[in-house]
Amino acid sequence: MTVREFLRTVWSGKYIVVACVLVAVVGAWLYVDRQGTLLESEAVVSLGVDGDGEVTIDASGGDVTDPEVLEAAAAALGVDPADLPEISGESGEGGAIRVSARSADPEELPETVDAVAEAFAAHVSALRDRQVTELQEQRTGYEESLKPVQERLSRDPEDLLAGVEQETIVSGFGGLAKQIVELTAITTPAEVTQTASAPSVPGVGAAAVLPVAALAGLVLGVALALARRGLDFRVRDAANASALADVPVLASLFGVRQADKTFRHGGVLPVSSRDATPFTESIRELRTAVGMASATPQRVVVVTAADPRPPRTFITANLAASFALSGLRTIVVSGDLRRSNLDEFLPGPDGAADSGTEPRPTLVANLELVRIYDDTLDPADYLATTQVRDLVESLRERADVVVIDAPPALAAADATILGRYADGVVLVVSAGKTPRGVLAEAATRLRINNVPLMGVALAGVASDRRKLYATTYEAEHPANKVRRLIPRSGGRRGPRHQPAPAPADPVRAGQPRRTPAWPAVPAAIPPRSSEPDPRAVPAAVQGEPASSGSSAQQGTGQG
Repeated sequence: MTVREFLRTVWSGKYIVVACVLVAVVGAWLYVDRQGTLLESEAVVSLGVDGDGEVTIDASGGDVTDPEVLEAAAAALGVDPADLPEISGESGEGGAIRVSARSADPEELPETVDAVAEAFAAHVSALRDRQVTELQEQRTGYEESLKPVQERLSRDPEDLLAGVEQETIVSGFGGLAKQIVELTAITTPAEVTQTASAPSVPGVGAAAVLPVAALAGLVLGVALALARRGLDFRVRDAANASALADVPVLASLFGVRQADKTFRHGGVLPVSSRDATPFTESIRELRTAVGMASATPQRVVVVTAADPRPPRTFITANLAASFALSGLRTIVVSGDLRRSNLDEFLPGPDGAADSGTEPRPTLVANLELVRIYDDTLDPADYLATTQVRDLVESLRERADVVVIDAPPALAAADATILGRYADGVVLVVSAGKTPRGVLAEAATRLRINNVPLMGVALAGVASDRRKLYATTYEAEHPANKVRRLIPRSGGRRGPRHQPAPAPADPVRAGQPRRTPAWPAVPAAIPPRSSEPDPRAVPAAVQGEPASSGSSAQQGTGQG
């Protein structure tokens, strides 16, 4: 994983990271706040040592909380044992036992700690006596075990086994006797060497706890973000999509959601406006990639999706409009008989209505729409008829580009059937939403049915600085800034999103239609001001006469 991928993963899981940091800081603050209401005091009790300077009394910090100790301390304080504060003991080096207590009362805390320490010191004497009694009982057991062995040796002095047993018993007996002497020689089994200290706040302060908690929460959040990425089975980037579908990614579509919101608010396709946005530039990249991927001048392109999540129809409408604005006569076909809503994105002029399978004009120049409809057969059965096949072939002859909007590839067989009529299929995938298995299965289904899958269009990708630079490159030029200040007509700036009227159909007018080779190159780009543009190349230089109407039309498409 590169540094950039790591940062993107953390940024995608930023809410998890923030939540972990907040939980850790709040938990630490509550801990510090609770600890701040309690005070701690401690005393030290030293165990007695034998003549060799070693601690032989069997006592530890855990004995501080024995019921006998607590009852004796409570009796000395004149309180009930249940009313004593939190008592604890800890063993230290050299036989030192630290006795501590925590309480919110700074006046009673030292007295309580001293009482518990004195009770524990007295309890150690009882522990010493109990230990001596146990050793004496063990010594008595050795004496009882030695008698039968001595009887065996008296009968047979050469009994080697009895001799060994006698030596073992005598050795153990001597060790026990030594321990008893050492323990009884300790005159003071335990004494309080340090009385209760002044009450203080235990642990570290908030200044140290809160930063450490924030760092721990950050590390935990990053770990969860990485784990989330490892467990994420959705398509994330172009490389992932290309590897799963085994085809190239034709274009990454930026800002699809924002473009869809803009369209629903204003009612104009983003690609048909003059404004350059990440989405419109992405659509133009997709148009170029589709054109370069097809070898025939007249082409039929099917746009489908791996699943219902991507805004497939919205992308199809903008792609068809981009083809039309580039100077190619385009027909877009609503091939989704189950959820047909392409006409919502491409409405017709006032008075225009669907006339069967005849193309109707739209508000985008060079773009017409055909809506396939049949209510007698199942959609998949109807699309497989020769009637639909002949319709697609007739549209191929009438237009330079035919773009067909098809249902998701895995939803039904519609996309596979329409893909057999096409020169290429574009598979739309939603980044961060489409599961990887769904994409792989959709590509495999198209491929095993001999559908020419050209590539993938990855929608929902976040814009980066390169795309932002591409969309603002022209606007930052000084000449373009001046042009934007020039009134368009009548001294007033007209609406920027007003679509151009659809030109007359040369086929319907009885004129021969010229099929331009891909890509269509305009004869001349008209200047935006009223004065002639010195950069314009005369049509005669290019070896082809061009009318002013066609030049204006193609110049508009280049925008």
